[in-house]
Parts: sequence; C-alpha cells; structure tokens
Amino acid sequence: MTGPRSAQTVFAQLSREHELSDMDRAVMRAFERLLDGRPEITDGSVNVVNIAAEAGVPRASYYRSPVASAVKEILTAPDAKRSRG
Repeated sequence: MTGPRSAQTVFAQLSREHELSDMDRAVMRAFERLLDGRPEITDGSVNVVNIAAEAGVPRASYYRSPVASAVKEILTAPDAKRSRG
C-alpha cells in the first residue's frame, strides 16, 4: 500500500471479509457522516462516543464490531480527514 486508504476502500474490504450486521453498517454510516461533517445527533467531533451515538449503539457494541478496527486504521493514517469539533 502506497498511501492511506479512504474510509470507503477500508469499509469495502471489511464488507468482503466479514459478514456485517445491521449494527456494523450503522456504525460505518455514522462514521462516514462524521467524516463528511454531516452529524445528525452529535457536535460532529470524530470520536468513539460520537460514532456510537450517531449509530445508535452502545460503545461496548462499537468496540466489539469489526468496524472499530477499520475506523482506527482510517483515523491513524497520516493525513486522515477529521471533522472539526
């Protein structure tokens, strides 16, 4: 890999490798909304509390989801896009 992968790319690979639940998909959509600066519930900061709130899931469920590791990969990329907040 030559550069950081986009959320869309990471999530596409995740979808191929795992059977994702509706909750997993809700977390992905919530994360993408926050990255795009389109929060529906929170102040728009990209963090675990807000991702879980936007997705309507408990934080413990977020951490058990395979999406959590994908989100971490995306956010630790050197030029990760983050919403201000």
